[in-house]
Amino acid sequence: MRTMGRRSAICLAVGMALLVLVALTGSGASPPPAVATDLYQAVAMTEAVISRERASYRAGYKETSSGLWAASPQATQQFNVAMERLRKELAERGDRYLQQCGDDPRRWRVIVWLLDHQPAFVDATGTTDEASREAWRRRLTQWKAALDAAQDLPADLSLERARADWEWRWRAAGKLAAIQAVEELRSSLMNYLDQLPSPSDQALKAAMLYLRKIETGDLPEDVLPREYGLLANLAREDIRSLARGKLESRQRRARLSSRPVELTFTALDGRQVDLAALRGGIVLIDFWATTCSPCIAEFPHLQRLYEQYRDQGLEIIGVSLDSVKDRNKVQAFVARRKLPWPQHFPGDHAARQFGVTAIPATFLLDPDGMVVGTNLKGAPLQEMIKRLLRTGA
Repeated sequence: MRTMGRRSAICLAVGMALLVLVALTGSGASPPPAVATDLYQAVAMTEAVISRERASYRAGYKETSSGLWAASPQATQQFNVAMERLRKELAERGDRYLQQCGDDPRRWRVIVWLLDHQPAFVDATGTTDEASREAWRRRLTQWKAALDAAQDLPADLSLERARADWEWRWRAAGKLAAIQAVEELRSSLMNYLDQLPSPSDQALKAAMLYLRKIETGDLPEDVLPREYGLLANLAREDIRSLARGKLESRQRRARLSSRPVELTFTALDGRQVDLAALRGGIVLIDFWATTCSPCIAEFPHLQRLYEQYRDQGLEIIGVSLDSVKDRNKVQAFVARRKLPWPQHFPGDHAARQFGVTAIPATFLLDPDGMVVGTNLKGAPLQEMIKRLLRTGA
């Protein structure tokens, strides 16, 4: 769909939704229950337009100079501005409706939708209207409290209420730094999971979001394995499998520090690589993918390190986690970026061996083949390499 087509679709969605919302909110009385096309239907249509716009936007991705596939900055800005305008105008109309709707049973669906589609209150220049955002958040908090206490909630909305509560708490949690915050978020997750069938994609997504919060939080070291263990003992097989996989990856990582790492493979360019043959030097193992922008952003620094320290004993090994079907794409990327070190592809087996569940991930090996550093980058990585080359330990 061309740009004008996308704009027309957005304008049509806003126009139709606003016409419906005007009909609902044009009077001070509660909207008549006989309205055939109500606010919820307009919202459903708007969600479809948002999904279509997002798909069209992604279809316009092109390969950038860094090797990533992305839309142009102009297309990205146009898309973000259009989505913000769409959500903002409907939010304003929804707000007006909620102020006038009385006990109209449709109000709960409107609140759920508003919780799901919150405007960012950021303009085309990237400036945030903090006052408007805070005022909107206060209104959302009031509506959510009403939703939580609702006694006339339609039966089919009980799950939506649990999901909205979970996602609201997940967003509000920020960076976790207290055990109480972990327990409160876990309680909301469990309430949501209790209402989902097993297996369920929604349950798996919620559990992954929860663990991501824990993994990136500023928490004591024992919290993460404890949370893995709690989820690994749930009655739900889908969540048990996820948590047990996380625990096993953590255990594999711990074992890496107890003995020299073993890894043999045939690189993309045909080179035979055996870590045992590289003993005596320093080896950096870098897990990456062509779709991982933080991975790619680190390549220039790795190239400088390689050029500076290769003759002194540094070797780098890349492990690509791209899909097997993307072999040609990975080869072309490596050639274009002039990455001189061997590339292990596909790297799924190595990822399991090293317990890698997210990238970028790096492992620095000393002359004995022992892991002495993980996920180092920038100046700390360079300092560690210099020290190992100088002292061997």
